Amino acid sequence: MYFKRPMCVLCLCFVFLFLIFARLFPPKEAAKRFSESIASKEVTVYGRLYKLEHKNYSTVLYLRDISLLSGNTGESALVQASGSGEKVLSCEGLLAYLADSKEEASLHIGCFLLLRGEYSPFDEAQNAGNFDAKQYYAIRRIYGRVKKARIQRVSEDYSKIGDMLFRVKERTKGVFFDYLDEAEAGTLT
Repeated sequence: MYFKRPMCVLCLCFVFLFLIFARLFPPKEAAKRFSESIASKEVTVYGRLYKLEHKNYSTVLYLRDISLLSGNTGESALVQASGSGEKVLSCEGLLAYLADSKEEASLHIGCFLLLRGEYSPFDEAQNAGNFDAKQYYAIRRIYGRVKKARIQRVSEDYSKIGDMLFRVKERTKGVFFDYLDEAEAGTLT
């Protein structure tokens, strides 16, 4: 069979496959299933730090490759649970809001963290047309947040290049805010 415009047909097939895939595996449903499978609010989380943001109210840690255990206390809860048959959940991403911003001094991009805090899922839009945080973060493969996080352990190894680039970015942002007014500096960072 010969097509006059093979690239057009190929693009249409790609769009069609993408729409079918999006209907079969919506990211919002994966986030909902993950949130429902957590037994309690108090969780122990182990994951790799890939982004760090300073907000007015807290320091936000973006974690990947998450192992999460709900309802168990103790520093080595994840290690104990893996041998005891307790259910350890896994997901791709999670946000953690630090309870004390002094704890961030020992953090480097790429290090592994063990932390404890209160799990809460993202809110859905209450009205049509409002911002839907659950869908926004589900598309980015972030399935929830841990509030009042306390760091238990930090690994010694980390991504040297990633951490160096993050430090350069933070210094550049500081220079912008030192020499420009807040509105102009905010657009550059």
